[in-house]
Amino acid sequence: MGLKQAKQLEAGHVHVEKIRDAMKENAQRARSMNAELHSQYLETFQVTEYISLSRGSRHVQLHAFKMLLDRSLRRRVKGRPTTMRIWNDIDIREQVNPKRCTICRTVGHNRSKCPHGNVYTSQSSQSERN
Repeated sequence: MGLKQAKQLEAGHVHVEKIRDAMKENAQRARSMNAELHSQYLETFQVTEYISLSRGSRHVQLHAFKMLLDRSLRRRVKGRPTTMRIWNDIDIREQVNPKRCTICRTVGHNRSKCPHGNVYTSQSSQSERN
């Protein structure tokens, strides 16, 4: 069964008989065949049949269904919603000027780690004393 025929099968309906008949017809041309069907619920079903190599009879062994999950198509349900952005050359900025502290304007620390102290904290503590 070709890829075109596998795509023509409706999503959500697995036609096992059609796949089995097609694999039996092509048994002389191939030793093993794989067919993947995709359902509307983002599940992948892999139907695999192995052809025995015994000379007495060319019968098809039992097939096995194996459910394969495509994790890239799975929705993330829990937590805060996130968006995926594709970064290009415009989004990447050159860091010409390093980040500076907003209180003393020096490089190497930020506002919360400033050695000169937080101006807003000292003002609020003075208002509590009065």
